Amino acid sequence: MDRKIGQANAVAKIINQECFSALDADGIWKISIKEYVPLICVALHDGSAFPLELEQHCLLASAERVFEEDPHTAELVVSQPIVLSGLDSRYYYDLNRPPSHCDQTVVFGRHVWKKDIHPFSSLAKQRHEKFYALCKVLLDKLVELFGYCLIFDIHSYNYSRINRETPLFNLGTANFKREDEHLIARQWKQALADINFPGVKIPFAENDVFKGDGYLLQWIQREFPKTCMTIPLDIKKIYCDEVTGEIYPLRFRRLTQMLNDAIHATALTFQKGR
Repeated sequence: MDRKIGQANAVAKIINQECFSALDADGIWKISIKEYVPLICVALHDGSAFPLELEQHCLLASAERVFEEDPHTAELVVSQPIVLSGLDSRYYYDLNRPPSHCDQTVVFGRHVWKKDIHPFSSLAKQRHEKFYALCKVLLDKLVELFGYCLIFDIHSYNYSRINRETPLFNLGTANFKREDEHLIARQWKQALADINFPGVKIPFAENDVFKGDGYLLQWIQREFPKTCMTIPLDIKKIYCDEVTGEIYPLRFRRLTQMLNDAIHATALTFQKGR
């Protein structure tokens, strides 16, 4: 079981280039660093933690909130050298939206708060900022060591409410700005295009169900405009029950293998290109 440490401790370990795995003492993030390499997998919505003191103010039951989370997305890439995941529910605050949105009252078209005001908006913003502060320290260290870094921004999506065939993997490239971003996207598409998964008619699509317009991509483009590159990926929730998040073991194992093979192949191409 991962031990809990404070953010200052985690920052010190990263600066000193220590390998470690830990949970944030305040419950904001989880991090695993097995080796310092220019590759990070980020699962912003892996967690669904929601403070008990917020429950009395919330219009949505726990099961309703869990439906919109991205369960097990960190577990899909747990074998990768560096994994950073968010632990809080996106109904508390959304790490893939700007900090100014931490006081949002409507999420996915549904009103969240009984009095139509976020009762803990200031604390939510502080937690959002702490996550990105840790991310900044980590990327600074990797850029210092290697001169660049590739970030896989891992999400999942509910397909039951979409009345058409949707892809197993959706790559969001609509907000790419550099030519090398599109070059690595082509390699990523090649790594995913030949995937054969039982019952899946469309293994891969680009800017289909999502276009890659989240805050993590925008933040990295702003903070590391020449050295870091983000690949936003949405995975169809065929690996678990959309409502409960319960894993389907056989599908999960097969998907994990395919996804990690594709990440490995793309990372090698990226490294050679740099």
